[in-house]
Formats: sequence, C-alpha cells, structure tokens
Amino acid sequence: MGGAGRFAFAASVAFSALGSVAACSTTAPARPQLVIVLDTDAPVVGQLAEGPGLSADAAIDTVRVDVMDTKNVAIELRDLVVPEKAGWPISFGVALTGPVRLRIRAFRGRLARPGTLGDAGTLESPPEITIERIVDLDSPTSGVRRVLVKLAADCLGVQSSFLDPATTCIDADHRAASPRDAIVDLAGDALPPTSVGTWSGAFDVPCAKAPAPGRMCIPGGFSVLGDLDFSGVDDIIISSSVPLHPVLVSPFHLDETEFTVGRLRALVQKGVFTGPQPTPRTPSDFILAFCTWLGPNDPANDALPVNCLDWSIADRACRIEGGTLPSEAQWEHAARGRGRGLLYPWGNQAPTCCSASGSRKGPAMIATECAGSGIEPVGSHRPSASCNGIGDVSRDGVLDLGGSVGEAMRDKSASFSDRCWRNVGIVRDPVCVDDGIVFHARRGGGWNEGLAIALTPLRLIYPDNLGSPTAGFRCAYPGGAP
Repeated sequence: MGGAGRFAFAASVAFSALGSVAACSTTAPARPQLVIVLDTDAPVVGQLAEGPGLSADAAIDTVRVDVMDTKNVAIELRDLVVPEKAGWPISFGVALTGPVRLRIRAFRGRLARPGTLGDAGTLESPPEITIERIVDLDSPTSGVRRVLVKLAADCLGVQSSFLDPATTCIDADHRAASPRDAIVDLAGDALPPTSVGTWSGAFDVPCAKAPAPGRMCIPGGFSVLGDLDFSGVDDIIISSSVPLHPVLVSPFHLDETEFTVGRLRALVQKGVFTGPQPTPRTPSDFILAFCTWLGPNDPANDALPVNCLDWSIADRACRIEGGTLPSEAQWEHAARGRGRGLLYPWGNQAPTCCSASGSRKGPAMIATECAGSGIEPVGSHRPSASCNGIGDVSRDGVLDLGGSVGEAMRDKSASFSDRCWRNVGIVRDPVCVDDGIVFHARRGGGWNEGLAIALTPLRLIYPDNLGSPTAGFRCAYPGGAP
C-alpha cells in the first residue's frame, strides 16, 4: 500500500474514463484499472419524503473515501454527497498499482464537523453514527478489475481496527472481519441493483396490541440518543448527552399523562399500594407548599401530577400497574419523534408560556418568565389556535413530555461516556442499571424551571430520596413486537 492516489468518480453510471487512463495516445495500451462499486442497505435522506415510517436518524447522505498509506495514514480523500437513491451504487476508480487500502465511511452530513487533510477540507463524522469499513484490494496487472463493496447499516458505530491484523465490520454477524472479506468481483460493466433503504432496522415496528385506556402506542425503531450541540453540558444536576448512542427500541406503551394524584390515591384505597407515600403538601414550608399529595382521602388535587416523592415510590406504582418506569432510550425515542431528533416533543420551535408548563411562580428564590403559580393539571398545554397550533404533545399523542414535572427514569444517572453506556455499535433497548451509581436519571422540564429545560436531549438527575415539587413520573408498558 502507498504511493500517490487518484480518484475518478461517477454515480450510477459506468466509467467512460478513469483518472488512470493514459491520455494523448490512441495506440498506447490502457493502464490497469481498479474500479470499486460501493453500495449500502442504509436509507438515504432523499427517501425520508416517501413516508413517515422511516427513521431520519438512520439516513445517510455523505460518503468519505480515504486512500491509506503503509502506516494507515490517509494520503488522499474524496467526500461524496449522494442523498438520493438514484445516485447509488457509487462507482469510482483508484489510480494505484499494487495493494490498495481504502477507508470508507458513510454518514449524515449535517451531523459531521469540518476537518482537513493536508490542504483539503473534509467532513469528520462522529464514529458512533458512522458506517465504516476498511477494504484491502490488489490492483490488476492488466485490464480492469471491478469489485462490489457493501456498507451495512448494522455496522453503524462499529469502528475498524488498524492493528495487525486489521479488522473491520462487514455485517451484524461479522463485526471484526478481515478487510479482504466480502469483496465481490463483478463481471461486465453493468452496475448491480442498489440495496439502499432495505435495512429493516430503519423502519417503524408497530405495537402488537392496542394500548389500554390512558396509554399510547410508541412504535419501535431506530433512534440516536444524545445531541452533539450539548457537548460539555455536564454538571452536578445535568449528565452529558454525548457521545451519541445508536439504539433500536422495541415497541411499547406509554402513559398519555404523568401519574396523577387521583391515580395514586386509587391504588392506596384499593390496598394494592402500601408503604411510604409522597411527602404531603405543607403550606408553612416554602418548598413543600407546592407538593400535590394531600393524603389518600382528599380528592382536591386529583387532576394534578403527583410530585414530592422518592424514586422507589414511582417505581413501585408502575410495577403495580403492570409496567415500569421508562428507560432513557424509551423516553428519548418517544419525546424526540422516534428517530427525528426533535429538540422538543412538538418539534423544533422554542417553547413559550402557552406551549409548555414551565417557568411558573413557585419558591421565591427562582425567577420566572410565565404568569401563574404552582403546578397545573396534566394536559393543560394541548395544541391551540391561541398558541399557533403548538402544544406539549408528542408525535404519538403523549402529553407533557416537555414541561409540567420532570420524570423519573428506570436508568441510573450516568454520563453517556460512563462505563454503564460503553457499548459498541447499535444496542437494542439499553438500560443503565449500574448498582455503583447512586441516583437515577430524570427527563423533561418542570413547571418552576426555565423553559429551556424542556429540551428533549437534556439529561438531568432525579432526587431519589428527597423528592421535589418539580419531579414526578409516568409509566411504560410492554407493547410487544408483532
């Protein structure tokens, strides 16, 4: 491997000329030519307009090809933007003799960051959301060698190793294969049909059964947890939202609203919920005066979310109801539009006082932006004409994921770089349950917190043993794959 590399690219057409073809001569024999035909089963962004059942998080539009030298250093590159299915397969020639090593990466261009190689500008995509493959090839000694190389969406986030012997991901069953494996020699000039958009993981998986009243079906599918714009946002109450994590989430049911006082009272009165109860409202305490629990026999606050409770109470209530607290993966999948990467449950429009319950008057030391005092009944911010049709409702009809009360998660609270999240590639239904971590995670904004806390990528810490007027919960239930 090594030497100066030259590319000649074409999309969806056979080459009429390559960079390696001799010029200015009609009698000199053509130099040997190596042509790579590149395909993928991942969807491309141009397919997103075809229907709502495809995850935008799974779509790619950019391919970067590096020629590597004998020390595995890129010596030449090309970035190709191929957002339409009609542009695939991609074919390109490499004007090198002898052994050739290529590093090929496919990703979503808007998630990449500017980079350079020598004097050339390029794009650097986070490895967690990149399909990568290294390929070792031998150039022909004469004629044209055409080979097919496929990039499998199942390899998303699986990095190649340049150690000796080098390994690379080929498919779900071969994540550490030889760079010489699964390279198909092609006969003739015709391009094979493309596999673009055939990866089953990119499509919605419906719930197998209808949800019970008060619950909503959240179809399963592919999502990317985290957000690059929140890199560095990590302190005593906020956990890091990077690095990104590609996940497959199974279909499930989710409470339409947060767990209410009336719902918990009913469980207590039936005798199925025993043991400690939420901290009751205490008018003389400037914080506990905003608790909603009035005891099991007082219905005055039945429409309000129950708050001021430790994590174990929330966990117990969900299990009595046949569910669990949601995992962070489930919550973010639902709140961000199932693979759409939305900033808020309703879209990307910034929250206002009419679109979500936040920044309301509470304990005196916290400044507010919105009129009104204390916690509101669940579902108080449905879409309305007076709010330009915006309200705190998700793609699947779940209410108050952005505001009202922050919600307890089943996961422990850990940075996405913590060992609890240290997975390779796409993970199905992850949950961080590390017993060495003290607190649990919390998602969603609270009624007395700034409106910006409604951002769906934010990861906060639930006050496990203390409770808070701005923290509550809702439950998730098995939805079953079809």
